[in-house]
Amino acid sequence: MQTVHRAIYLAIFILIAGCVGSSKNIEPELSQENSKPFVLNAEEKAWLASHPNIKLAPDPEFIPIEYFDEHGNYKGIAADYLALVEEKLEIKFNIVRLKNWEEIIAQTKMGEIDMWGAAKDTPQRLHYMMFTKPYIQIPAGIFVTSEVQGAIEISQLDGEKVSIPSGYAMQDYIENHYPKIKLDLVPNTSAGLHRVSSGKSKAFIGNVVLASYYIHQEGIKNLRIASKPGINYEWGFATRKDWPILNRILEKTIDDIEAEE
Repeated sequence: MQTVHRAIYLAIFILIAGCVGSSKNIEPELSQENSKPFVLNAEEKAWLASHPNIKLAPDPEFIPIEYFDEHGNYKGIAADYLALVEEKLEIKFNIVRLKNWEEIIAQTKMGEIDMWGAAKDTPQRLHYMMFTKPYIQIPAGIFVTSEVQGAIEISQLDGEKVSIPSGYAMQDYIENHYPKIKLDLVPNTSAGLHRVSSGKSKAFIGNVVLASYYIHQEGIKNLRIASKPGINYEWGFATRKDWPILNRILEKTIDDIEAEE
């Protein structure tokens, strides 16, 4: 299992190297040393002191971005970034384990969850969350069975059933830009890939690293990537909208993370 995770981590960083060359949001923080020391102002320090129980709910099935291992420990790239943030801020976030992303969104909307570890902003989410700059970027892919020939673009899926994990940013994107696609909402990436593999859905759209992990891990033999439609997932931290100061604190902390770290 750990060998697979190391391979997936390597794949992610190869993808990142290819994706962020044109990004103005990510590369400056990874390629330049900080010229200013990391300092919180008095208001920010006081806010953190008065909020000792910031609850973060990770997506439990988002390997290798974030997940829980067999011992219930929070793991993944988002967890590694969060550990750096905790070290710099000298605090500990309260990690809350929920069943799936749908439940996380529901709990967040009710005010039970304060923060997400890796998320993409969408018009729907901006009603109740704020987002930091992204710290990782990975392309989306369209997955189909091997029987489907040639490249396929999203516009060619109008009228087709397409599997998407419920509540993910891709759902909002499809609903906003391709309303003729028949969304088949599934609980997670694994379920979506199996829907396509068994012929119950025409395609699955999701991030290529996560989907490739499940294809390998679960031995799904009849799927392929039909195209990368030019959509990149850009994940950052997300915080409840009524806590803008927390978002500002996290932005400062991300800016302070250097390439060596």
